[in-house]
Amino acid sequence: MLKKLLVTVTAFAFLVGSALGIWLWQGLQTLEKPISLEEPVLFSVPIGAGYDQIARAMQDTGLIEDSLWMRIYARLNPPNRACRPGSISSTTACRGWI
Repeated sequence: MLKKLLVTVTAFAFLVGSALGIWLWQGLQTLEKPISLEEPVLFSVPIGAGYDQIARAMQDTGLIEDSLWMRIYARLNPPNRACRPGSISSTTACRGWI
């Protein structure tokens, strides 16, 4: 009885872990997809803005679909969290997180 329960719980944990891993991998792959811009876009990073604020602002302006993936990527790759204040202008396709 206890052995059967242990096998069931282990199998369930494996399935949930696999599903979460696939979800995370697919979400992070969205950062590699280029976005096409129909017109030039000017995005400003204010002085003192944190990485999460910048990601949410990019989502609000439509540059990225979901800031969650950008924030997860930054947590997994801390050197990429450094953002400088200023403006970014883009007229061509760019990576999903600029």
